[in-house]
Amino acid sequence: MSETGALTEAGVRTLQAIVQRHRALATGLSLRAADVREAALAHRQCRCAVDDLVNYAAEQVLPYAAAEEATVYVAARAHHELAGAAAGMVSDHEYLASMLSRLTAATSTTAVLDGAGGLVAVFTSHVAKEETLVLPRLLAERDVDPAKFVARMDELARRNGATGALDLRDLAPPYRQRVVSARFGALRPGSSFTLVNDHDPAPVRHQLESRHTGEVIWEVLQAGPPVWRARIGRVGMGDRTAA
Repeated sequence: MSETGALTEAGVRTLQAIVQRHRALATGLSLRAADVREAALAHRQCRCAVDDLVNYAAEQVLPYAAAEEATVYVAARAHHELAGAAAGMVSDHEYLASMLSRLTAATSTTAVLDGAGGLVAVFTSHVAKEETLVLPRLLAERDVDPAKFVARMDELARRNGATGALDLRDLAPPYRQRVVSARFGALRPGSSFTLVNDHDPAPVRHQLESRHTGEVIWEVLQAGPPVWRARIGRVGMGDRTAA
């Protein structure tokens, strides 16, 4: 059942829906990367265009990637034929997050152009592999409810994207620290996001502060139980001056 032709009618519709989501994200990245390139080649200040690209990726692409890992990839890992491909997809997400972090820190025109173009290229290649190697086989399996995990993906992506918060409660524990690290890596100096969790996120804080010494602002907003919230920010110039 590894070919698209083995899909049920519902599976085909689900695959099409996911592909449409991928295309929408790819278009959003491409348009913003084009704005970056246009500004850079015209020797205009391109920081605003870079920020727009970075924010879009952090608020739309990364939350959707996290939602995929909590749904599609969890199901894929349950099948030994797909486990390797799923691991590769997760590695792609990690690479995308690292590229986003480098783009955030880029200062030269060359670095900005390479970072923006590379982000689009890697994402496009990633979704192409997912659509051909993982999704057709996964959606053909009888024990997978396509509509259910697509609805779950949408719910997680919407919760973490539209609100600007990163809600870890529905993510499997192995993914939580990496998703937080990726979101932090995308932050511009002086910006922040809200973390929501179902237990004390102290281990996440310790990991961030050990990897980004002197860069992390951590403000407890709510100390549960049952819910913990914290504002996580990246130190800006004003914070350094005050320090």
